[in-house]
This record gives sequence, structure tokens and C-alpha cells, in this order.
Amino acid sequence: MKTAVTGASGRIGNLLVRRLLEEGHEVRVLVHRTAKGLEYLPVDVVWGSILEPNDLDQLVKGCEVVYHLAAVISILSGISEQLRRVNIEGTNQVLQAARRQKVRRVVYFSTVHAFLEEGPEVLFDESRPLALQTRMPYSRTKAEALDLALRFSSDNNTEVVALCPTGVLGPCDPEPSLSGKMLIDFYRGNIPMLAPGGFDWVDVRDITDAALAAIHLGAAGKPIYCRAIMHPFPTSPQLHIALPVSRSQKWLFPILYFE
Repeated sequence: MKTAVTGASGRIGNLLVRRLLEEGHEVRVLVHRTAKGLEYLPVDVVWGSILEPNDLDQLVKGCEVVYHLAAVISILSGISEQLRRVNIEGTNQVLQAARRQKVRRVVYFSTVHAFLEEGPEVLFDESRPLALQTRMPYSRTKAEALDLALRFSSDNNTEVVALCPTGVLGPCDPEPSLSGKMLIDFYRGNIPMLAPGGFDWVDVRDITDAALAAIHLGAAGKPIYCRAIMHPFPTSPQLHIALPVSRSQKWLFPILYFE
């Protein structure tokens, strides 16, 4: 099957491309800034931008499935326009190209942050409202893009399935990503303490399993929440790099433990 991938050099995209190749797919990738981690892979590379319709038509032409992962991830202030341009308008451009080129299905990668934060006592699943009014620019743009993608699926012949991962850990992180840099900073002692709380983590290999399954499974126009285990942060922790990441159902994140 011919597949196309945006964000192929990113945290999830890098491993996803490898998994698609292992499964026998013909893979075409859109590269905007760097092809780091994709060197020597048997993929068709299109250099361009998700904001350029001609680049996207070249990317998705003849493909049955498109994976859209390209996005700006940032909690910094002052880049709201860039977030809106890439995360919202870029997503719209990918969807329009998929429609023009008669792509069967788009697997859109959103995030857990696209959903409204309602407190730890409230069940978190796909029925939670989107964070369309939040003051956080990244969360708001991903919520608007997710809303756009799901509505697009109901109004067009192109199916859209949205995957919404939590924090991502695991192999194939060449840059490294923000979460990968965080682990490196932990290891080097650059983060000496943590505030009370925690975060939910999921192994990137499990996310790519979900992405491969989404070629045929998953209801069009519906989000899928990709999570694993909530790992609490104690105050004033001593961090140990202890074990490789396990993929068992019970524990997906024993690489760190605290004393």
C-alpha cells in the first residue's frame, strides 16, 4: 500500500516510517527542515511545506493512506501565529490535498492536550470536551485542528481517524524531542526537583501499533485516546535510570524510578 507521512523526522514519525516499511508499505515523506533519522531509508522524499498545496499534492498523489504528524509543539509565549498557521492551517491544507487526490483515509495525530482539563477526579476519555477556549495557544490550536479534522470527515468522502497520545517515550528519538531532552536533563542532574503531580506516558512503539491498526480500524470522525500509565512525581526526587522500557500491559514506564 502507498502511504504518505508528514512529520516523518519527528518523535513518532521516525519510528512510524520504519514500521510502515517493515510491513511492506511504499512510503513517501514530506520533509521541511531536516531528514535526520531518515537517512538511508528506502522512502520517497518530497521537500516542501504543509502550507504549500502543490507540495502536498505531490506528497499524497496515488496514496491510499496519509499520516499527518507535522506540528509545532511549544508552551512558549509569542508564537501564537506560528502555532495557528502550522497546526490549524497546515492540517486544513493536508486534508484538502487528501480530498483532491482522493485519499481513502487520513490518520491525524492530535494530542491529549486538545481536550479540556477538568481535574484528576473526572474521567478522562474521548468524550471529554475539546479545549477550544483554553488560554494555552498550543492546546487551543490542537483542539481547533482536531475539531476541523473530525468535522472534515463527516463532510467529505475522505475518512479521518484521530490519534491523541499522552507523553511519548521510547526509541528512535534522534533530535531529541522535548520529552527525550527531559530524560537527558534528569540523568545529567539539570532538573534537581519536581513539583507535586504526575503525567501519563505511552511507549512510542505502542503508538505506532495503533497507527498501523488505524489503516483499517477506528471509526471515521472519532478521536482515539492513546495512553498507558499515570506516573506520579514525588517532591524532591532522586532519579535513577534503571531498566529498559517494558511494553507489558501493566507497566510501560519502568525506565525511571524515584526514591
